[in-house]
Amino acid sequence: MAPQQKGKQGTKGAKQIVEENKATLKFYRNMALGSSTAMVLLNLVFFGLSKVTVLMGIIAVLILAGAVQFMVFMSRPKYSENGSILDSGNDLNMEGGIAE
Repeated sequence: MAPQQKGKQGTKGAKQIVEENKATLKFYRNMALGSSTAMVLLNLVFFGLSKVTVLMGIIAVLILAGAVQFMVFMSRPKYSENGSILDSGNDLNMEGGIAE
């Protein structure tokens, strides 16, 4: 259990949120690719190729891709014409947020 913090939690700037979101998306993308690869390899080794295995694998990969794309959509920042950040998108690392 984490120790109690005294006082209020500091606020994060838009640039920090964008950078943390990029790192979080990279982490979840790598986890999705790794789990999909492991699933395919384990299915090939232990179960072989059957219609059901291939169909379920495709469905699982589509669900993983959809979840990652949803997080990309939610965290997409909006920039002004001069390149400054207008909206940092949703913070994927907030406590109790979607990435938890």
